Amino acid sequence: MPRSIDFNNLISVNLYNLIVLVRVFKHSIFIAFQSISTSLETISVSRIGADLVKYGRDLESAFLYDRPIRRIVSDVSKTLTRTLTLLRKCKRRSIFRRVVTIVSQADFRKLQNLLDASIGDLKWLLSVFDFDSSSNGGIILSLPPIASNDPILSWVWSFIASIQMGQLSFRIEAANELAPVAQDNDRNKKLIAEEGGVPPLLKHLKESSSPDAQIAAATVLFHLSNDQERVQLIADELGVPIIVQIR
Repeated sequence: MPRSIDFNNLISVNLYNLIVLVRVFKHSIFIAFQSISTSLETISVSRIGADLVKYGRDLESAFLYDRPIRRIVSDVSKTLTRTLTLLRKCKRRSIFRRVVTIVSQADFRKLQNLLDASIGDLKWLLSVFDFDSSSNGGIILSLPPIASNDPILSWVWSFIASIQMGQLSFRIEAANELAPVAQDNDRNKKLIAEEGGVPPLLKHLKESSSPDAQIAAATVLFHLSNDQERVQLIADELGVPIIVQIR
């Protein structure tokens, strides 16, 4: 699938660019903290906005599982905006503004921690979408900072991404890993459905000729179907004829 390979490369390039951008902001925060003076000429709000808008356009593909990307990019954008606001406060051009503008050491440290978390989240995304060089097909069990308080969320993201975008062997493995997560409790079932797990599972069930792949996908869907809303979701995704046709 040349298109998927090109798209993976495009995702990686954009994520690397965002990591560099966050590091530039972190360095600017360090300079501002040391000297309480910084130049904003090299940091353009319009440039950041344009990059993120372009990145959003790049996500328009049926092949791509974009839930974790959109969530993490949104958080990174908010952190960069907060950082830019603080940097502007540090660039005080008058005696009056120097008196009324107070930026505490705690403000700098808090933003540095947020920027570190943004870098960690983006690196995690790179590992999830690095299907070409990864030996695990994008199945990543490490936790990004954004999911530090909810590890199941990052596992669900990783498994669904592999089911939708990985090679057959990794899709089967990811579906088999997702099945006990879905079986565990209703909260996990709801999370899998809310994070877009049903369409790739149905696609995996429909398009794969491997009995192992079909069993793996059907098992997850079976665990999800103990709730009327999730059954309706499966029906809305035209899942009933797909399930009926499987022999």
